[in-house]
Amino acid sequence: MTGREVQLLHLVVLAVELDVLGRSCAIALNRYDVPVLYVPRGTETLKIKAELRGDQWFYAWGRSPSNRIPVDGRAARGIAATTAAP
Repeated sequence: MTGREVQLLHLVVLAVELDVLGRSCAIALNRYDVPVLYVPRGTETLKIKAELRGDQWFYAWGRSPSNRIPVDGRAARGIAATTAAP
């Protein structure tokens, strides 16, 4: 599998997990860029990418290192909590 295919696989799994938790989301595929998962958050939209850092995959959004969550079974709950309606 290519790196792009692994990124997409991680985002599809996250999208399904977010759907189970009642969150809307959409995956965008662009031929010349990495796949992205868009998750509505209030008046904004969270743009999530899957990134490989060293030997571990993370979901990342924004520019801050604090906006990264390891790709594991707990990621969807953490992201769903940050995108919950006020």
